[in-house]
Amino acid sequence: MTMSAVMSLSLAPPQFLVSMDNRAKTLAAVKHSKAFCIHYLNQHQQDLSNHFARPGGDRFTGIPHRIGQVGVPVLEGVIAYVECRLAEILPGGDHSIVIGDAVGGDVPGGQPLAYYHGGYRQIS
Repeated sequence: MTMSAVMSLSLAPPQFLVSMDNRAKTLAAVKHSKAFCIHYLNQHQQDLSNHFARPGGDRFTGIPHRIGQVGVPVLEGVIAYVECRLAEILPGGDHSIVIGDAVGGDVPGGQPLAYYHGGYRQIS
């Protein structure tokens, strides 16, 4: 899924917080796998952002990726990623607050993809 609400929750232990719609198939997948990966896309990956924003189908067919240390896909070509083990899911109205313990990741670098005021932007 493409997400606009991701935040660092804690430094000790390192944790991240994401919010997911209760109807999202990704939320069901996270509950089942007990893991997820946060990807920070590069400025040239608008198509990838749009691809994961659409519902349905096998999302990873034809998308360059590998299986990471927590057993979930890690996309190729991103500027950074964080692999998380599920720590807790809390209710948040029509969404769930998903907390993950960061267990790995990397920052290959590059220019980030930004979405602001209804469109993709470049950060300079």
